[in-house]
Amino acid sequence: MLVISYETFRLYADILCKKEVGMVICDEGHRLKNSQSQTYEALHALKTKKRIIVSGTPIQNDLTEYFSLLDFVNPGILGTS
Repeated sequence: MLVISYETFRLYADILCKKEVGMVICDEGHRLKNSQSQTYEALHALKTKKRIIVSGTPIQNDLTEYFSLLDFVNPGILGTS
């Protein structure tokens, strides 16, 4: 188990993304609402079959944010935005 902040993960993403991991759980998951952000891209590069997002505020502005969250946990399920 590794507990790490989003910022620290981005710093070490190149190392952490080399191996497959069993599961990724992202607290404050609403921070992944922008699929163009460095944090999203780094976490999306993780080799894992299980992703969970925990958030109290999944939709803040529009449905593209919701799409980004769903695409993170289940890539391709909705097609394209």
